[in-house]
Amino acid sequence: DFVLKNKDTVDTTRIYIGGFSLGGMTTFKMAALYPEMFAAIFPVCPYITVSNSEASNFADTPVWLVSGKYDVLVNYSRTQKNWKTVINTTNIAGQCRFSTLSIVCYPDGTLAPSAHYSWEAVTSDMFSSNNGEYPHMSTVTGTGENVSLTYPNGMISWLTQFTSNYSIDDIDI
Repeated sequence: DFVLKNKDTVDTTRIYIGGFSLGGMTTFKMAALYPEMFAAIFPVCPYITVSNSEASNFADTPVWLVSGKYDVLVNYSRTQKNWKTVINTTNIAGQCRFSTLSIVCYPDGTLAPSAHYSWEAVTSDMFSSNNGEYPHMSTVTGTGENVSLTYPNGMISWLTQFTSNYSIDDIDI
């Protein structure tokens, strides 16, 4: 609806979707239903176990999955299973990323109340308040390479490197 209403100002080749917890679940579901629409996706602590058939629907879409290792609401083993499913079905493993936060802090370094607050890293573009690396985080690609994030090259710059072939003309009214 938003894209249709703003078709003159929306770059439909740069539509990204992300969400936190239940929104992470919705991110996976939307990507599986409308894979052609999204240039990249970033589910954070997704409250779902994504199936192989769902993941294969977005096999050409870059994914950056983020999770707190000690998240009591979304078990880390579920997130690891989601990562394996993504990597086993994707056609672009080297463009996918998985960030694990062993401790979740606000950007100023204050401990968050729960490891489920992994969105704090995402909303600060994976950096601390002094533009240093986000503490207590490791990131790997789908091919197993470690990623060292150096300001200003966080999630936003990762997202914006991807485009799709999606067009407003593809929207079925």
